[in-house]
Amino acid sequence: MPRTSWNEFGQMLSFMDRLLPKKRDLVEEAQDLATLESTGLDIVRKRRELQGPSPSQKYQEEQRSQQIGSALEMFGNLYKTASPASKKRLAEQMTSLWGLMTPVDQTKFKMFASHTPINPRVQKAQWFEETNPRPQMPIVKGGDGSWTNNPPRTPDYRKVWAEFDIASDEWEVLKEMAVGEKGEKPKRILPRQYQTDDPNVTAERNPLTRRIEFTDWNEIRASEAEVTTAVEKNWATWSDIKATGSVPIAQPREINFNGTLITSTQRRDLKTGAVKLDYKPLGPLDESKLTPSDSLRDAANFATGDIDPRAKAIKVKDPSTLYYFDTLQGILTTRGKEQKGRLETFQNSLVANEPDPLKRFIPFIHPGGARPTFWEKVLDWVPFVDFPSIEATEKGITEGITLRQADRLVPFSDADGKQGLVWWSDVSKVGYYSDGTPIKESVGKEPGSQLNIKWGK
Repeated sequence: MPRTSWNEFGQMLSFMDRLLPKKRDLVEEAQDLATLESTGLDIVRKRRELQGPSPSQKYQEEQRSQQIGSALEMFGNLYKTASPASKKRLAEQMTSLWGLMTPVDQTKFKMFASHTPINPRVQKAQWFEETNPRPQMPIVKGGDGSWTNNPPRTPDYRKVWAEFDIASDEWEVLKEMAVGEKGEKPKRILPRQYQTDDPNVTAERNPLTRRIEFTDWNEIRASEAEVTTAVEKNWATWSDIKATGSVPIAQPREINFNGTLITSTQRRDLKTGAVKLDYKPLGPLDESKLTPSDSLRDAANFATGDIDPRAKAIKVKDPSTLYYFDTLQGILTTRGKEQKGRLETFQNSLVANEPDPLKRFIPFIHPGGARPTFWEKVLDWVPFVDFPSIEATEKGITEGITLRQADRLVPFSDADGKQGLVWWSDVSKVGYYSDGTPIKESVGKEPGSQLNIKWGK
């Protein structure tokens, strides 16, 4: 029999050991048992979740939710009439209850909670009202000798009610600004006019003096729409309208008078209802400078702005303005020799009928000044009214009427000896080309002299 080696004997023992059952450690057995129990509990829990809560659990949850909601409503109702100290305590209780609620409960009572200190906006409003008490109607003496804080809305108490109404409205606006989110604009706009006991009388607070002022619209010959339009388009403030006694009814136009910018504005007089053109310098203006007559200046402004002075909204009554306007309109809507003839006749008439040389102005027509066709209007052809030493204040505008101070037609010769007649100003000592442009070479020269120019420039 062959002898078994030690190596073979060891392999046999290893094989036999694998065939025999192993003895397990007690700790390992406990761990396996715990894992098995945990798995079983997890299976039971998931089965219960799939089945949902039991009827008893549902009832208990509904009771708990109802009790918390009832407590929240009770505290909310008590909060409305509680003292400041109690309000603070009730607010803490409501906030604590809100934290105990489930998301489902919070959704259910969200509408109610939005009107309680749980809402941050309500907390801000509470703080604002504590630091800025709401305005109160003062106690005044009634007609029967008694004292009251609720007098009738009559002319005797008009000022008291106006002050209270305006102060209350201002307080509401400030509150909304304080309660709103940062950078959020208040939805409510503070009106400028407040109704009084008389439907034709309104009240407002003067922004400068902070005093209450009244406006009787029976005395104003301008429509509310015109006033509203002027304020909304920033043509004027309500304070400006009341101070000047007139309201702008059209967009102001800029012109240049002797190097000074001037705004030309159509304004309606609040007392008479008449419309006039108002000229306001945007810089210093020497009153001693030349100025054309108001009638001619207004007529030229109307004619070059396509404004009908007889329109229902304007109704200009000055006969001179209307005559000048009709004449200028007739000149602007013609061309060539016809326009030249009409213009010379009108110029000679103005010079002959104006005794004051400082107001002796005549119109000149810029090249392209006639506007007889529809398509020229469509192309935004907007002329401007011109005065002495004026330049166009808008790019691209080279047509229209130029008003120049002139006294007579005088002869001058050009460099070729060709003689021509030009309008001459005895005040400014200068001649003008046919379009109103000053002839610089004529300054300091005597009429009849020869100039270093050529006609037909």
